[in-house]
Parts: sequence; structure tokens; C-alpha cells
Amino acid sequence: MAALRQAICYDGGMDSNYRILGLGLVAVVVLIGGGILYWVLSQRSVDQATQNVASNSTASTSSSSAGATNSATINTAANTAPPTLTSEATPTSTTIAPATNAFEPPIAEFTQRITKKGFGAYFTPQTSPIPGDRFTGYHTGVDVEYTDTTADVRIYAIADGHIVTARTASGYGGVMLLKFTYNGTEHLALYGHVRLSSIPPINTFVSRGQQIGVLGTGDTTETDGERHHLHFGILAGTKQDIRGYVQNKTDLSGWIDPLSLYQ
Repeated sequence: MAALRQAICYDGGMDSNYRILGLGLVAVVVLIGGGILYWVLSQRSVDQATQNVASNSTASTSSSSAGATNSATINTAANTAPPTLTSEATPTSTTIAPATNAFEPPIAEFTQRITKKGFGAYFTPQTSPIPGDRFTGYHTGVDVEYTDTTADVRIYAIADGHIVTARTASGYGGVMLLKFTYNGTEHLALYGHVRLSSIPPINTFVSRGQQIGVLGTGDTTETDGERHHLHFGILAGTKQDIRGYVQNKTDLSGWIDPLSLYQ
């Protein structure tokens, strides 16, 4: 540019026309140089933008590929059918077995101590396992033996219910009837050879498992001279019948085997 100025200038000045022409040439050169510089800078910006787009496109493609892979994995897992159970792996039934303790035992060691007279067996004084026995007939209950102790032995309500009989009777001494519900029907539980003074008053409501008396002392009036044991029977209904024996087997239909309540 300095050389150009020297070419068109001199110490004494310059004709005005030449001065204008020189300024025009300078302007043209400046414009051309600026245009070239602008084009160079613009081209670098375009190249940089192109590189950024390419980079973003690559990242997007990678992300899309990864997403597609994950999606395919998820879909595959979702569409995979659950394993088929073999016959060996088939779950067992969840049906709950009926409770075996729906009723409270009337006395401790109830089933273990029924050793001489069971339900429905026929006895005579000659065939009875009890020496000096005086009874004949089909046994309407079960005898729970406690001849190995003279201590008081507690008896319990087998279910919620009411005391409907409490008195003395021949062959029993003290005897009691408890009305309760079994299979939706009212029944009577008979407790024989019980100390009368230990029995709750008639019409008393008692709860399952509640103590309702003690055995009478063996070979005394509390048991009408009988050994230390509990005669326990279940009447099928609410008709009161305290017989410990019946003479005809068909008459046993009025009673239920007490052990059936605990099976």
C-alpha cells in the first residue's frame, strides 16, 4: 500500500484527478481484501459447523443404537413366556386341613387315660375290666381313669355353653350337663363322678377351656362309691338323658362317640 501511495504522490502534490483515482484504487483493494478475509472466516465457520453436525450425528446414532438394543432386550424379556412347571414342580394344594382341636379336652390326658371302657362297648359284671363292677349294657361314653392319684383333678368346658344340669344321681354321685353347639346343632356334654360342690350353678355361661369342677373323691358319696375317674359322654341333641349304659345297641343312636370330636 505504501508503494502504491508513492507511485501516485509527489512532494509537491498531485493533480486532483489522479488523487481521486488513487483513492478509488485504495478502496477497491480494501474491499477485495475484506471480502477475501470474510470468505476465509466464513469457510472456517462452515467447516467447524459441519464437524459439529457430524459429531452430533455420530453420537445420536450411537445413542439410538444403544436405545434400540436396550428396547430389543426389554421387549425380548417381556415377550418371553414364563417357564412351564413340570409335574414335579406343580404347587401343592393350599387347602387348610380341619382343626383337630376344635374342642377343649374335658380333662388332662383325656385320650391317653381311656384304658378300660370305651364308647359303645357292651359290659356285664362278669366281663367288665373293673373288679366288682355292677353295671350291664352298652357304654354311652368313655371312662377316663385316674385311680393312680387321690389328688383333685380338674375338669374343663369343652366349648362355650351353659350349665343346664348339676345334681347327684345313682351310679354317678355328682353329674353335670353342658349345652354347647356342634356342627350348628345344640348338644349336651355329660360329666359324671364330679364333686357336686365344685360345679357352677345351673344356667351359668362358661367359656371353652374354663374349669367347671373337679373329680369326686373315689369310693365316696361324691362318686356314689365308684373309683376315681370321669365318665364323659356326648348327647346328640338337647334331650337330657344321663344314663351311662343302654340295654339295646340301637339306643346308642342318641349319643356320639366323644373321641369323634377330637379326630
